[in-house]
Amino acid sequence: MNADAMEASANAVLEILNLKDPAMGSMQDADDQGHRHDLLCKLHQYFTCRRTPGWWMSGEDKQYITDYVKQYCADGLETVMKTAEEVVQQTFLFRFPWDMERSQIPVTFEGSVNWSHIPDQDAEWAYMLNRHRYWVALGQAYAMTGDEKYAEAFCRQLEDWIDRNPVPEEPTTDTLTWRPIEAGLRSANWIKALRYMIGSPSLTPLLLGKALISLHEHGEYLAASFTSWKHISIFTSTGSIWLLPSPAGSISATGVFWKRAVYTISHCTSPSLRVRHDGGN
Repeated sequence: MNADAMEASANAVLEILNLKDPAMGSMQDADDQGHRHDLLCKLHQYFTCRRTPGWWMSGEDKQYITDYVKQYCADGLETVMKTAEEVVQQTFLFRFPWDMERSQIPVTFEGSVNWSHIPDQDAEWAYMLNRHRYWVALGQAYAMTGDEKYAEAFCRQLEDWIDRNPVPEEPTTDTLTWRPIEAGLRSANWIKALRYMIGSPSLTPLLLGKALISLHEHGEYLAASFTSWKHISIFTSTGSIWLLPSPAGSISATGVFWKRAVYTISHCTSPSLRVRHDGGN
């Protein structure tokens, strides 16, 4: 690992960790002893061994779920595996039932992914690219098969996206990558994907630290971008802020994100905002 990158990431992680949390004791000890280089490794170990419901599952549970999906969810599994194979090759086609803007023509990137690519003048395609729903498919394929190629593709693309798409100084919709709706959906999809990838050798301590820092930035960005007249922000920004405590429960600002979500839901729902039982609106 690059020593300078490790130190910079460790310093950034320290700024957002809630070191008063007893679970952060090993990180606090590393900082007190001046062993900043150990901090990310200890943080990585903490998340790898964490037993929070919804974050970790036993080998027996994973096998049970895998067998169940193979037996009863064949069609959905086929879609997931097909998508995952394409994304490994950096080919993107948006086909999931809840994808807002489905596509018909696959787009393949040679080399790095162009996260601002607009095929055929269709900006909606770029928005879909930056929601990262397909990374959940990589995680599910990794859970189903144990094939490291899925985790490696996820980690490579995740790090590339973080490095090349810094958070804007203030909320904006004049962007292909950081509109609040993309930031909200993306943060939820990152969390879902990360749950599958914990334990993979491709998810290094340095990358996990970068992902947690970026999720914290997403939370701050979403909280700052909310406006009461944007109903869509309730279901993207707020919904994702609710999810942030799952992987980032030991981050100091989690409580602020949580309170903001409660405030948003309680102050911005009205009879004119119709929500079906399945969550649609």
